[in-house]
Amino acid sequence: MSSMSEHTAPRSRHSIRAGAIGLACALALGLPAAVVSTSVAQSPAPPVIPTPPDTPFTTPDDPDDEAPAPAPAPAPAPRPAPAPAPRPAPAPASPSKLKPFPVVIVAGRQGRRSTRVTELSVKGPRGARVVVRCLGRRCPMRRAIKRISRAGRVRIRKAQRVYRAGLVIEIRVTDEDRVGKYTSIRFRRGRTPARSDACLQPGSTEPSACP
Repeated sequence: MSSMSEHTAPRSRHSIRAGAIGLACALALGLPAAVVSTSVAQSPAPPVIPTPPDTPFTTPDDPDDEAPAPAPAPAPAPRPAPAPAPRPAPAPASPSKLKPFPVVIVAGRQGRRSTRVTELSVKGPRGARVVVRCLGRRCPMRRAIKRISRAGRVRIRKAQRVYRAGLVIEIRVTDEDRVGKYTSIRFRRGRTPARSDACLQPGSTEPSACP
């Protein structure tokens, strides 16, 4: 009995509430109270809807509270381009020869013990310097210096002498920054003089092979 009373108690409460609500509505509409009470008494109690069990759920975190995204890794630094290999320094240009290249003319008469030089002249570019020097004991002249004239020729009269066997005369024809001319005349006993020709590099007095 106690269990039945527990189940009926809620229904009676719901019926009373429904009857009160119906009576209020009937009075508002002007219906007789007896009709309203009969309809309320006959109306079934509303069914009891069971409460669904609790469903677990989670709410997402506030996006503002989310941990900041990791910063992107820095791009690797570009590798420096390899330095170009140094180019070798260009070889200095070889100096050019005098133009026209000098021509040394030596003429004379050959004796048994000596040689007479009757002409010593040089052909070459205008302004070139001509130096004639005698080497040995008892030279008839030691040194003579001339420059080639406009005509492109100079005669060294001071060097036109008699030379004993064993003496040597050197003729150097030079100009600035140009390859010059060197001529050596060695006098010999009873034979024509021995001659040798070479070149002179700019700034040098020693003969060298011509390029």
